[in-house]
Amino acid sequence: MIYLSSLGETKEAPFAHLLKDAEGNMSIVAEFVKNIFGKSDITYPSLLLLGIDKLPPLDPETQKFLESSRDQLRREINDLLKDDGILIFPSWPSLPPFHNKPLASWWSFMYTGIWNALRLPAIICPMGLNENGLPLTVQLIAGHDNERLLIAAANDLEEGFGGWRPNHAPKHHYLD
Repeated sequence: MIYLSSLGETKEAPFAHLLKDAEGNMSIVAEFVKNIFGKSDITYPSLLLLGIDKLPPLDPETQKFLESSRDQLRREINDLLKDDGILIFPSWPSLPPFHNKPLASWWSFMYTGIWNALRLPAIICPMGLNENGLPLTVQLIAGHDNERLLIAAANDLEEGFGGWRPNHAPKHHYLD
């Protein structure tokens, strides 16, 4: 709920308008049907955000409570990390899916989304490939204004663990 309540704070235009490069809006229903048949250029998580845009706003009391909870959590994490701490956190709870494929665990975007809602700097760090040639990553999170620390740590981890390498298509995907 903290993430969802934070979505509307800085919007200058509805998400549907942004997806169309500010050249009109799109039909959520049409894009959802196209997505079912693999014909949409819009990912499933983006379709969910399009649907969230259509929900009525939270009542002011609930919105204020969620913002207060978010701000308190942000202060606590900033106090924990200070200017030299880094949180290492999973990027996703499973191996990466193919692009534009429906995600069985669509809510897993919260592994990265929470840091956006908390407005904390975060970076995804490539850690090499698994035995099937699929990329492995972690995300690093730092306190407010510590992007340089994140970049330095990501560079060290990438170098130490093999980082990004060209992916030679695996013979069998784990979903096959």
